[in-house]
Amino acid sequence: MLVLTGDEAESERWLTRYLDARRQAERSPQTIQETRTTQETPARTSLTSSALRPVTNAIETLRPAKLSWGTVVWVMIAAVLINRIGRELNVHFGLSLFLDMIGTCIAAIVLGPWYGAAVAVASQGLALFTYFDSGIFFGLVNVTGALVWGYGIRYFKMGSDFCRFALLGVAAALACSAVGVPINLILTGLSSEEATVFDALQSLGPAFAVALLSENVITSVIDKLLASFLALAAFVYLHRTMQFPASHAPLVKHLGELRVAQRLRPAPVLV
Repeated sequence: MLVLTGDEAESERWLTRYLDARRQAERSPQTIQETRTTQETPARTSLTSSALRPVTNAIETLRPAKLSWGTVVWVMIAAVLINRIGRELNVHFGLSLFLDMIGTCIAAIVLGPWYGAAVAVASQGLALFTYFDSGIFFGLVNVTGALVWGYGIRYFKMGSDFCRFALLGVAAALACSAVGVPINLILTGLSSEEATVFDALQSLGPAFAVALLSENVITSVIDKLLASFLALAAFVYLHRTMQFPASHAPLVKHLGELRVAQRLRPAPVLV
């Protein structure tokens, strides 16, 4: 190299370049493969995460915003117990009101319509562990009320003020009566001594159906309005003390802020 260049420093630079090139050429194929694998692993991980992200997002959308799954579960358990307590009060004291949908209403307006429906089904399912009667068939009425309350307050803005919220309670009552009265008529026909259910219903006559509908509607309206405003009070308490989200119910946010404002208002000074 010194003969070719005639310069000792230049020959050393060429020798250093040659040795570097030889070291790179002698790198083993295994080392190259490991380098490629290391570079491809983040890309594969990113691809897997992007593929699973829609599934994860879909599961998370089932849960109300800002509430953990643990909170959702204990609210539903409490709602089921409230339903059962109301049902037992109705049975033991012979009350004219049903009182078996207060918990359903709480779950429906706080968590969502299908959470309320799940509470309704669970409430009726608990009856199978104690006793079985025809009341189990009215679980469909309970589910109907949950869907009306839940969808009404979220998608039809029925939680904006007291008037609209009261109308939501009336709508739930009418929907429950529309489902409950036919079930009641069928059960009455089944308990009759007539040959068929159709013959039994014919013997009852239209006057009986009208009277049953009228009585059921009046009782249902009072019962569902009571359940609605008890659930509203529970929602306001949960929103104020535990920051439950209430963006779908401006009335709840307004009542919560009103309570806080009254608490912060200074006491009058007596002169």
